[in-house]
Amino acid sequence: LKPVFDRVDGSRDVTAIARAAGVSQFDAAKALYELTEERFVESIPLEKKKVCELFALALESIYVKLVLYQHTR
Repeated sequence: LKPVFDRVDGSRDVTAIARAAGVSQFDAAKALYELTEERFVESIPLEKKKVCELFALALESIYVKLVLYQHTR
């Protein structure tokens, strides 16, 4: 848990923490869950604007993949 805990800074997400700690995303998420359960850390919800940006990027990615799929048929 310590390598993950040492990299929690309030701005990194699970992927960034995992990369910095040299562990898999699954192991980082598991460690963060345990740290949260023991109240060593707390989750900070994303801002609404950030969620909308991520959703838009996901939709764009899906659209591009569908277009490319149609061109290969």
